[in-house]
Amino acid sequence: MPEGKIVVAGTGYLAGSWAFTDHCVATVLALNEVTLADAIDMATTRPRALLGLPPRALAPGQPAELVLFDWQPGEPLQWHAPVIGPA
Repeated sequence: MPEGKIVVAGTGYLAGSWAFTDHCVATVLALNEVTLADAIDMATTRPRALLGLPPRALAPGQPAELVLFDWQPGEPLQWHAPVIGPA
């Protein structure tokens, strides 16, 4: 993957990323161009919308996939643990 992307074999269509989402969020925050809320939205809500998937909400009985982290502007993002609820 010299270009840093994953494509559908034999095409130029983007099929994924070589980087995990936590790395992407940390990188965009380090650029100091967006807020934490925007960075999280860019990694969660917007991709679902682009794929035509319904938005997810935290609600009783709904699946939950959360990540615990610490962050202060100008500091690196520090990930602690995933919290995955029942599917």
